[in-house]
Amino acid sequence: MSLDGAHPSVRVIGDLCLDHNEVGGRKLEPTWGSPALFIARQLERSYGLRAVVSGAYGADLAPFLDGFTLDREPVEGRSLAYRNITGAGGEGRVQYWRAGTVAAEAAEAAEVVAAGAEADLAYFCPLVPDSDRAADLAEFRASRGDRESPGDRQSLRGGATWGEGASSAEGASSGEGAAGVRVQVLLAQGLMRVSAGESRGGWRRVERRDITDEEAAGWGCFDIVVFSDEDLDDAVAKAVRWSAVSRQTGFVVTQGGMGATLCYRGEATAVPVEPVGESSPVGAGDVFGAAVGWEFYSAFVPGGLDRGAALGLAVSRATASASAYALSAGGVGH
Repeated sequence: MSLDGAHPSVRVIGDLCLDHNEVGGRKLEPTWGSPALFIARQLERSYGLRAVVSGAYGADLAPFLDGFTLDREPVEGRSLAYRNITGAGGEGRVQYWRAGTVAAEAAEAAEVVAAGAEADLAYFCPLVPDSDRAADLAEFRASRGDRESPGDRQSLRGGATWGEGASSAEGASSGEGAAGVRVQVLLAQGLMRVSAGESRGGWRRVERRDITDEEAAGWGCFDIVVFSDEDLDDAVAKAVRWSAVSRQTGFVVTQGGMGATLCYRGEATAVPVEPVGESSPVGAGDVFGAAVGWEFYSAFVPGGLDRGAALGLAVSRATASASAYALSAGGVGH
């Protein structure tokens, strides 16, 4: 569809999974999971956007997907699965995953990214631990080669602050914030995960892994990169450092019930909310991810705001959305 702001096309690319959850020792019925599906649902519920979801899945997941628009039929084999256990042994939330037998390549690289190139707004939500996603990221970089060009403009003009509507005459001359711009958002949590040994039935525990500066520099093709302060040690300090290198990318660190921090061009700006508790319910991060991508697109492309102003407004509104979710709902997921 056209990039006129009226009818944007949205694609959510990621690993789709079945969730097998336990809360306080009680096993819940299996259901659909994954950030890709949560984000697609949130976009429709909050903004009336019908996103196309790209990802491989098996017949075991298909009965749960009636409410989604998918770019493919189920394939023979078992879907990726996650087990999220909360309230067990004082550990908070513990995650295990089991590999699917559906062809992982069906959700990767040129096939999906090329399709995503037709979208005005594209989210990339990897989930499988231990996966080498270099091919996917290379395709995103190739699709946005213009992002590496010099002369990117400053985030704010004339001292304007976020929310003041810093309209960008500079944007018109540089081609940003205008028709032809595709917005890309990376939900980086899945890139920060590794497996810890083998468990019964093929289930493996999910653990964190660190991200090097060199790896993070490869994310500069995305307009926004989102991850949690639970995903990395010294998350804000790292995001500030990375944003000083990838100067057109907003690195956003979500911080549970305390809000989020936007790191852009080497500076950090806290976006607090009224505290909602020691931590946000699971799912709040996906609510945030959905909102920050759409709000940035709306402000930057049809709205014409400067990149920095659009990022600030998007993070503020996404933080409010996640806070409202935390106060009114809860759940188990990724």
